[in-house]
Amino acid sequence: MRIEGVDPSSTNRFEVGSTIVSIGGVSLCQHDASEESLDRVVDLFGEGFRDQAKVKLVAQEERLLRWAQVPKDVDGMSSELCLITEFCPKGLLVYGPACALDLVVS
Repeated sequence: MRIEGVDPSSTNRFEVGSTIVSIGGVSLCQHDASEESLDRVVDLFGEGFRDQAKVKLVAQEERLLRWAQVPKDVDGMSSELCLITEFCPKGLLVYGPACALDLVVS
């Protein structure tokens, strides 16, 4: 689950863009890109996220893909791997967890 925003009054110091990969020791990783897999993660997140819950975060990283490296199906790739993409003059900026970025580059 990607952190989209932070409540300024919260004592938590999550960085926007980071990804919560486990909560209370339960993995939030999707097995595939199916709706069932996403629903499972949403349910697990909802059950585990509360005050004093122990979460494991993966920091967001960014990579620049030069034009020759940009995959043909950018939208499908970003959707399947839950990445944020942004075209720029030098190519495609890709934001997300390092493990997902490694899949894009390979």
